[in-house]
Amino acid sequence: MSILRFIADEHRKLQAALLARDPACEPLRERLQRDAGAAMTAGPWSVMDKPKPAPSGDWHDFVGYGSYWWPNPATPDGLPYVSRDGENNPESRDYDGYRLRQLYATVTTLAEAAWFLGDRAAGARARLLVSVWFLEPATRMNPHLRYGCHIPGVWEGSGWGIVDTHGLVELLRALALLREAGHWTEADAATMAGWLGAYLDWLLTSEEGRFEADRMNNHATAYDELCCTLALQLDRPQIARDILAAVPYERIGKQLEHNGRQPWEN
Repeated sequence: MSILRFIADEHRKLQAALLARDPACEPLRERLQRDAGAAMTAGPWSVMDKPKPAPSGDWHDFVGYGSYWWPNPATPDGLPYVSRDGENNPESRDYDGYRLRQLYATVTTLAEAAWFLGDRAAGARARLLVSVWFLEPATRMNPHLRYGCHIPGVWEGSGWGIVDTHGLVELLRALALLREAGHWTEADAATMAGWLGAYLDWLLTSEEGRFEADRMNNHATAYDELCCTLALQLDRPQIARDILAAVPYERIGKQLEHNGRQPWEN
């Protein structure tokens, strides 16, 4: 079943209570309204907003910065960047990974207000934000992460950056709410499916995608969840079956020791 067509019964019961102004739900209603009000002025964001294009020269290519990497104090040009684990370089906020994470959270907030509260303005705003990032030809992201986890002077990109798109799992749940609320059309869904299909193919076949699939930690688990979610959304269930069938050996067997320790997690 397409994730975009699935709304749990519990969600429908909660929606009915909120729309009926059930006193027990008033604190939640107030929070949803408050959060949606703040989200209405956020964005829109796009891959065109970064200060310079990807190494390819194409502004539409996603560039995710390694947030723990800093200019090298020992060289005149700061290259190659050096790792300072646990210290976020604010420069990373100028690039696409940071903005994409904002998009996930903001669209989710707006979609919840649109569906649970019937907030038409929130629904329209959520659709706009998704359209600018994924659908509009002038601003849409190309469906790959060749330049994810870009580290100046070290590498142009790495499969490590794929985790920046794990939030697509959350975004698809938000799109389900938007669709039910009447803010996500069949044409929108078809265009988005084309983008998601191209991205899933890239995840499964690219050097970066295979790199991430071969990790021994949470990155591989996140990769599996992302690929399974996209495959089910796109009615390609055999991909999800194959991934899940390998979990006992490829993930549990390799990532966990008998005492529960996960030695590859730092």
